[in-house]
Amino acid sequence: MICKEGFEKNPTGRCVKICKAGTERNKATGRCKKVSIPKGCKEGFEINPSNGRCVKTCKAGTERNKATGRCRKVLVSLKKSKSKIIKTLKDDKKKKEKSNKKDTKVIKKLSKKHKTQKQKSKQKLEDIQKQKRENAKQLISKNIIPAFRRRQLEKRQKKLKKLENLRKKWAADQAKKHRDEVKKAVKAAEERQKAFDKKQKSQKKKLEELKRKEEEEKKKLKREKKRLAQLNARII
Repeated sequence: MICKEGFEKNPTGRCVKICKAGTERNKATGRCKKVSIPKGCKEGFEINPSNGRCVKTCKAGTERNKATGRCRKVLVSLKKSKSKIIKTLKDDKKKKEKSNKKDTKVIKKLSKKHKTQKQKSKQKLEDIQKQKRENAKQLISKNIIPAFRRRQLEKRQKKLKKLENLRKKWAADQAKKHRDEVKKAVKAAEERQKAFDKKQKSQKKKLEELKRKEEEEKKKLKREKKRLAQLNARII
């Protein structure tokens, strides 16, 4: 017989919950009792039977192998639990499929009703609009316009005039702003051009002065050369 997860065999052969960490099952009574900790080991530790040293107690669901001294998992039967889980999953899928089918049927019915209602409402609106148009045509043909209709037309005309005046004012303001901006930009450009022209003129003057100085220096050099030539001729 194999026990489920979290259970182990009792000395009598029954499946019982695994003892907590720091406890052991008494083979005589079959009950869990605290492990007698020797003087050398602290709480949460136990003696390893293989070497006699203090080692951490094994976690729940594991046992210490006396031969190796290592903790190992307790063998538990998983076949039954797996089969139950698979069955529950299959049942859930079937239920979901049935509910989805029912929902689709209900949605189709509601969509059909909604479409029919929309079509009916559209037809009613179209009929009402047709009647209004026909009545208006008859009144226009007879040159008869009711008083409330005249008032509505007058109010609309007044509103349109106000809107036109506001639009014209807005357009005029925008044009003024644009003109002012253009004037400012032109003035700034003219000032920049003047400053640039002044700089160019000053640079030209400096260049002319440099050229004059160079010409004067050249003339002086020529004169000195002539004097040197005359002195050489006299010496000879």
